[in-house]
Amino acid sequence: MRTAVVGLMFMLSALRTGPTALVSAIASLNVLLLLLYGKLALRESFTRPELAGMALALSGVVLLRLFG
Repeated sequence: MRTAVVGLMFMLSALRTGPTALVSAIASLNVLLLLLYGKLALRESFTRPELAGMALALSGVVLLRLFG
């Protein structure tokens, strides 16, 4: 419960100081963290659609940062 409250505090702070589109895009990258955890801790392998999705998600955030 505490981590959720702390995370929400950081999210609200980021939304106040940064562009909303970029902050929400970065916040939605939590799926990438779960995939990386599965790869590193659980020794799972990535499928091609997962790799493509990860690349698209990261490139979308980079494009938002550059042109947003």
